[in-house]
Amino acid sequence: MIINNMATKELDIHANKFLNLNKKNVTFRKLAFQLLFGGHIQDSDLIYHNIPQEKENKYLHRFIIFLSLVIQVLLNHISKPLSILGRFLEAVLNPFKVTSGIHPDNVDRKSARYFSFLGHLDTRVELDGTIEHGDGRYYPALTMMASKLAYENQNVIRSVVADHWKVGN
Repeated sequence: MIINNMATKELDIHANKFLNLNKKNVTFRKLAFQLLFGGHIQDSDLIYHNIPQEKENKYLHRFIIFLSLVIQVLLNHISKPLSILGRFLEAVLNPFKVTSGIHPDNVDRKSARYFSFLGHLDTRVELDGTIEHGDGRYYPALTMMASKLAYENQNVIRSVVADHWKVGN
């Protein structure tokens, strides 16, 4: 989890293992010198954690911490460009859906016809008709379809569940 400041120290943390990055203070040089070659990790202003002292002193554990923090920093840096790319792809894909052609409703992000990028990758909305309730494959198939829908807007979900799955009418 990436945090903005060290105010988390006052929060009631319930996890027994955690490592939080203070992204305001992070530079690659600080990460490398403080975590790989520095003294105690507890003295670092980069992270807040509950790593046991005996694990902190092992170089392999320090390297794993360093690597996970570098990945967090990289993901933080590319999150904005990826978000912009995703919105662009959605804006391009929705008006020109193969199944519906150009439709003015496709450009409204709250429309029941506006699908996310993942919705364009897997366009299925119907449940498998060969799998009935009571079949051992029913709940895994339903879970897979529901998890795919979780990325869609509320109107898409409502439409698929009511109109295609015939649930909640």
